[in-house]
Amino acid sequence: MNRIVSLLMLLVCVQGFAQASREEFKEKYDRQVRNLGYAGVGVETILDKWEEAFPEDMEAKMARFYLYLNRNKVVEMVRKDQDKFLGASPSVTFKDENGNPVYYYEETFYEDHSFEESQKYIDSLIKSYPEVLDFRIAKINSLFELEKESPELAFASLLQMSGLYKSSGSGLTVGGEKVDADTFIEIIQEYCVMLYSIKNNYCFECFYNLSVKMAKEFPSYPGFLDNQGSYWLVVKNQPKKAIQFYDKALKLDPKDVVALRNKQVAQRYIANSKKK
Repeated sequence: MNRIVSLLMLLVCVQGFAQASREEFKEKYDRQVRNLGYAGVGVETILDKWEEAFPEDMEAKMARFYLYLNRNKVVEMVRKDQDKFLGASPSVTFKDENGNPVYYYEETFYEDHSFEESQKYIDSLIKSYPEVLDFRIAKINSLFELEKESPELAFASLLQMSGLYKSSGSGLTVGGEKVDADTFIEIIQEYCVMLYSIKNNYCFECFYNLSVKMAKEFPSYPGFLDNQGSYWLVVKNQPKKAIQFYDKALKLDPKDVVALRNKQVAQRYIANSKKK
């Protein structure tokens, strides 16, 4: 009996040591990244040892994704003609000799090989853990940053993620927490806002197509109908058609502030057109 108890105690100690060792790797990694960045000196050495000790640890693989994503990444101040770039205001604005504004933005550039390696790691995680949205979101964000004003790959990955909630049986997680319908809708709606804010024809079409798809997936949610109304009002300059979508949204939620406000804007636009 004493021998069995001793063996059990030894097993507990071994398990406790293994768990502590994994946490130790993570703590060392977090500290090094905090001080020197994702691709800082010593980070890869910690990751090598972490992965050797725990080859299936998804946090170690995620750390490897960030290592390659940030390796050889360059952030430069780039001059642009427009007063908005990717929905953001300029980092710095100067005046030229004629008093005209000159806009500069921080723009990120990736080295091809390092970026491709980062995608191998994140794709491996998505394949192994298809229900964990964190990995899909990390991939989509990296592609948006790479492709900038022409986010074709990012949008393809986003479309794929947008159909997951219904097909997964509500088994998705983000940040270790289960994702409900409201959270999933909020995640996709944030990407809709991102696409709209880029303000070019390709991204407007992506914004519209994603909103149409999501309105079908979640027919009781008015926000994606509001999006379609905004597309017809702002992008296509068709206020009458926009009002049709705002009315559909208001049937679902009579207090929908976006639909109420934008419908008034569309009605004023029609009235002014008639006066002219």
